[in-house]
Amino acid sequence: KFNGSLGMVWRDDSPQGDISTRYKRALTQFDLSLNYRLHRRVTLYVQGRNIFNQPVLWYDFPNGGIDGEGGVLGQMQEYGANWVFGVKGTF
Repeated sequence: KFNGSLGMVWRDDSPQGDISTRYKRALTQFDLSLNYRLHRRVTLYVQGRNIFNQPVLWYDFPNGGIDGEGGVLGQMQEYGANWVFGVKGTF
């Protein structure tokens, strides 16, 4: 009757396109999915993305490399967790 999963998305430090002095920092986000079957044909579900609300951080490194010192936060993207609740029917 009950089904669930927890997924993790990890991304390492990565440069922004052609600009070698701006890097998106490493990021770990978690996703959640839960299902509860009420009847043979009806299921309740909930899905969550980025459930711990981890922001995406962009750092500028004026010395040209991520290994260099002096990284400065250049941009922060924070979208929050995204939740979807629903009822699924099979006909």
